[in-house]
Amino acid sequence: MSDQNEYKIGDLLKKFIKQPQIESAYINSRIESLWAEMMGSLISSMTTKIQLNRGVLNISVSSAALRQELSYSKPLIIKTVNETLGEEYVKSVEIH
Repeated sequence: MSDQNEYKIGDLLKKFIKQPQIESAYINSRIESLWAEMMGSLISSMTTKIQLNRGVLNISVSSAALRQELSYSKPLIIKTVNETLGEEYVKSVEIH
């Protein structure tokens, strides 16, 4: 087997994940799985849906008080999520 046909599995996975539809699903999955770690168990337990779409992180919560509190924390949410993911995927946040 020649060296030209040998690839590192990590490189192949990165290339595979960078496909637009796969990357979107992968990033959303990462955000969902890390949400409690990033925001804490209380906020996580009151979050009913979270989805990143074209740079906008849509967060649905079950409490009006939490919705109001999170609206003041949008810059911190953007910073926390982007730092956790290691790239600037989130440009803005909408709370529902």
